[in-house]
Amino acid sequence: GELDHIFASRLLDRGDFDEHVIQQLSALHPDVGLDVLEAFASRDPSEMRNKAAVMTSMIRSRADHYRNVPAPKHNWDAAAAKALLARDVQAALDYGFQNGMLTRKDLDQRALETLAAAPPDVAIWGLGQLYANPSVRNPAAYLTASVSKRAQPHGGR
Repeated sequence: GELDHIFASRLLDRGDFDEHVIQQLSALHPDVGLDVLEAFASRDPSEMRNKAAVMTSMIRSRADHYRNVPAPKHNWDAAAAKALLARDVQAALDYGFQNGMLTRKDLDQRALETLAAAPPDVAIWGLGQLYANPSVRNPAAYLTASVSKRAQPHGGR
């Protein structure tokens, strides 16, 4: 789609983004990812010395928007969860809540602790996998298992 258009226009080469940027982009809801890609494509390429840094900044600013939206009431301690989670992970989690891909009842303390213990890129990847599979019956168990497996050395790769 839009990413292929950006590659075809030569605004971006496939090697301009590392795996971390691709994972951050894939953790976004498809509509938000498209919005970020369109905003990126509208920028003047001569003003971008480091395209990966520009993309990461755009992803983070979009995630910041969703983090600042007040969270609904829930059955676990949000303040404790926010203290545990990396900023980008919290933003990805909040995005799922705000867009109906996940409810606070879907996660248990173990799932939150797994997200907090994992490297941020792995936690965001796990949330992206969960968001991409809306038919998952037990989101907490799915998230805990997939993130734990991916976070292990040589696991899930």
